[in-house]
Amino acid sequence: MKKTFIAICCIAFMFSFSSTVFAATTSSQTSTGDQVSVGTLKYNPSPSVGVSVASTDTDYAITTANSLTDTSNGMEYGTKSTSSGYAQRTKTTNRGTGPEATTDAQALPTGGTWTWQGGS
Repeated sequence: MKKTFIAICCIAFMFSFSSTVFAATTSSQTSTGDQVSVGTLKYNPSPSVGVSVASTDTDYAITTANSLTDTSNGMEYGTKSTSSGYAQRTKTTNRGTGPEATTDAQALPTGGTWTWQGGS
């Protein structure tokens, strides 16, 4: 869980200082641990970490979860470009899978089952 949080912080840090990371094109993982890219930014997560990314020309959203945890003991973490801090919720997918797919850079994560930690 600590590695997942650190990964989110690193990704958010890279996005906040790069003017070329926003792009309508992102890559998605076919299995946990696969490289994820947003525009020219490429990220290699730990082997059991699933990352889901959605972006537009001006926004991005990232969610991440460890595939070794289940809905009874795991957490998903998320962040988006229009907010500071990060959000977390109980994992919504079963063991062996990463986070629930991110599909909309503006909508995720917002309210509902997400709880914001730090920032605003």
